[in-house]
Amino acid sequence: MKKRVALLVLALLVLTVTYIFRHEPGNSAAIRSVESGAPFIEATAAEDSVPRPGVDEEFVVSPECPDYSGPDDPRKTYGDVKNELESAIVSLQGSGSPMHWLAASILLADTESELALQMLQNLARTEATSSVATWRMLILCDQRRIAACNSPSIEELAIKADADNGMMWAQVAGRRFAVGRDEEAIEAMRRAIAARRFDTYFAEQMQALERGFAAVTGWTYPERIIYGSDSIASNPSNLVAIHEYCRRTNSTEGIELCDELGERIYVEGGETSARLIGIEMRQAVLESRADDNQLAALDQDYLDLKALQSALFEDVGALNLLLNDEQVMRDFISTIDAHGEVEAALLLQERTDRLRATPGYDQCNFASNPYINMDGP
Repeated sequence: MKKRVALLVLALLVLTVTYIFRHEPGNSAAIRSVESGAPFIEATAAEDSVPRPGVDEEFVVSPECPDYSGPDDPRKTYGDVKNELESAIVSLQGSGSPMHWLAASILLADTESELALQMLQNLARTEATSSVATWRMLILCDQRRIAACNSPSIEELAIKADADNGMMWAQVAGRRFAVGRDEEAIEAMRRAIAARRFDTYFAEQMQALERGFAAVTGWTYPERIIYGSDSIASNPSNLVAIHEYCRRTNSTEGIELCDELGERIYVEGGETSARLIGIEMRQAVLESRADDNQLAALDQDYLDLKALQSALFEDVGALNLLLNDEQVMRDFISTIDAHGEVEAALLLQERTDRLRATPGYDQCNFASNPYINMDGP
């Protein structure tokens, strides 16, 4: 089944995710998405319950809703979550389950990159985890300077694990362009274009983390999602290396390959940031052809996608609903997997509006996030 990736959505999934993992203590609770060009959402604990004109002006928070504004705020702080994550990683590493080791390697990628790479190399040879492990290896080696990443076996493992995946081949192509292996990179582009599907394994990564956390923590389902989401919010950034090739090539074959691969990534790439790079590949081609009419149409597609990206999740109450209602979160993740982040965001807003108007539904679910003290240390 084809998976639709939604890393932009995961970066915006809750108002607290980027704050927890990206903020510096002492800063305001303003949150910027880790995605370039994503919307700037400002929210503080005190603002959570403020009705927004045009969105929830009929919504009035009951005085019976939890009050998190005082000094005795019972919610977790950044330090609490960090400590619990570290404990969870130790437990996952001590498990005998390859899926738990996969979860641990994803969580260790930023802090202990060489250890994470060793674990991923071992997991890449295990059938049950090979595709996701090799994908994570390519991502990690693109983001970190690790000597072991220079081994040809990295590409060999990726190709063996999932040669039907265009995104895997695109990562290999970008890796080759980055070190000047242009002819081999061009061959990988051909294989990407011919591939049956484009997949960045969102569902598999999220499932590994969620099930791992379920086994070693007492976190709720929404907590398992939000505490794991930042760890898989890693763009297939080797697409940038392909884009650079598309900007400089003047060969007929290179131009055609960039156009075809850019089109497939735009249509099937899943995450918005990847789809934007797909458009940029095609823009580079049309600029070289001086095709002003098609370029204008493509420029409009780019602007439309950026505008849609910026419009997602303007309703703070919808984000709080994800945290407070487990079924809403589960349905949201399922929609991301099946249809992508745009459809998931639109359906979430529809559901938010419907539940706001549903008699008897707990309106406190829209009022504030129940898990994170955004002003805590």
